[in-house]
Amino acid sequence: TQDYLTEQPLNDTISRRALTSYIESLDPLKYYFDQDDIEEFGAREDDLDNFLRDGDAEFAHRVFERYLTRLEQRGAVADKWLDAKLDFTVEEWLVTDPEHTTYADGSAESDDRWRKRIKYDVLNLLANGSTEEEARDRLRKRYRGFRRRMQRIEPDEVVQIFISAVTRSFDPH
Repeated sequence: TQDYLTEQPLNDTISRRALTSYIESLDPLKYYFDQDDIEEFGAREDDLDNFLRDGDAEFAHRVFERYLTRLEQRGAVADKWLDAKLDFTVEEWLVTDPEHTTYADGSAESDDRWRKRIKYDVLNLLANGSTEEEARDRLRKRYRGFRRRMQRIEPDEVVQIFISAVTRSFDPH
């Protein structure tokens, strides 16, 4: 099958790019999925073009369902750190550029990333004049609001996100 706008075939190369694009559209900063998820999804990376030809969106929905599961899990971790005492005297780093990080390799690594993210976000709000309590409350609302918005995404919107990822894959630049 040729794409008439780009003259590129819908093939395994586009399929691989589409998977990467779809995952990045859901988790651009690599905070939600873990490495096991990426490997599991990657096992089907050459199949997305076939799914599209067959009109089969099950894979897109399965990835999105995993995303929602991870969103809940990571949200619980964020809530835990928002309720915990954070040590602002420890010098540590948080990689904020997704090009320079990988997906977490397990829950311990993910938990530590979220601890650092919460600490980073609290410090940013403190630097902008919030008290620590205000910062924590604001972050709780932000993270919970984001989870609620993602949970309200309808099945047809999931397909739209997936199709957009495929479309971007024809011109990855």
